[in-house]
Amino acid sequence: MINSKCELDIKLRDDQWKKLEPLLLGKAGLPGGRGRDNRLFIEAVLWYVSDTHMWVDLPPKFGKWHTIYMRVKRWYESGHWQQIAEDLSADYDMYLLVKKIIAYCDGQKKNIKQKFDRKVRRQIYKSSLVPSIGTTRSGTAAEDSASHWITLVEVGTR
Repeated sequence: MINSKCELDIKLRDDQWKKLEPLLLGKAGLPGGRGRDNRLFIEAVLWYVSDTHMWVDLPPKFGKWHTIYMRVKRWYESGHWQQIAEDLSADYDMYLLVKKIIAYCDGQKKNIKQKFDRKVRRQIYKSSLVPSIGTTRSGTAAEDSASHWITLVEVGTR
């Protein structure tokens, strides 16, 4: 029995790794950053998307969670995960593994957009509550409301 989520290991089989390895960024001999262990990186991502985990719960054997998170995000934004999925479309099992990663990234993107949209709506709402120029804050709530509407009517008739 598994005692904690951290003990769950997602391991790529050697045949899966042989198909996936040539498709990954950060290989020896290429310019730019090189991942220390691309296989461990992929297994870390699969560990994360396999269940409802938090990035901070990533087992230490995979490395720093933030580094892995940022690499996943960069690969998604650059379209690299999508390219890997296309390249693996003939191998249904591998294709599904990569599509699971893409689905996670799509969900993250959707959540970020929703959060941004809520923030914009909140800002619009708050700006609608700001008193118009020329109104005073000396009366009661009913008077303030009435003066707000009068100001709107006066502005609209000019």
